[in-house]
Amino acid sequence: MAIPDLLPYLPLTLTLSALVLPILLYALEVSAEERRLVDRFRAGDEDAFKKLVQKYRAQLLSVARRYSNNDQDAEDALQNALIAAWQYRATFHGNAKFSTWMHRIVVNAAIKIKQKRSADQLDTNLPEAGKRDEGISTLKDFLRENLSAEDQQILLLTSEDYSAPEISHILNLPHLPPATVRKRLERIRQKLQKILGDHEGL
Repeated sequence: MAIPDLLPYLPLTLTLSALVLPILLYALEVSAEERRLVDRFRAGDEDAFKKLVQKYRAQLLSVARRYSNNDQDAEDALQNALIAAWQYRATFHGNAKFSTWMHRIVVNAAIKIKQKRSADQLDTNLPEAGKRDEGISTLKDFLRENLSAEDQQILLLTSEDYSAPEISHILNLPHLPPATVRKRLERIRQKLQKILGDHEGL
């Protein structure tokens, strides 16, 4: 298309530029400001950390609620995550957004609280188990002695109705894509069925 043919579109192009350019400049300015806050936070500036938390608190609380049983647990998870973030601020190298880094910490904090709640609820005597081993007196002890920590997490999240893709995302382990989670869960079930079957046969 020749330059004269483009002339009718020139006013529209200039109008779009006038609208888009300020938005882009504002985004760059916000990004630069956040980078400065992150640098100060990593250096131990509490005020910078408070400003970052204030910016993303609602978003992070929403994440905590998604992985918690109730609002109080979500608030506790967020508080624990903020403490952990401050303690381990030196491990944040700025390769991802601050909100993305915090998202993972909040999820892990929420899962830990959920695991503790579930373990408390599972404090029920395991039938007939004491005949073979008095050390296995409760279901939570039984699971702890027969499953790895990772398998316990998978089992816990499955009991909370999380799907294999969701479990893979929550645990954030490279060797645990959804297909592997499904296979691991099937092996866990088979192992538990065998162990429980052995106990029933006593």
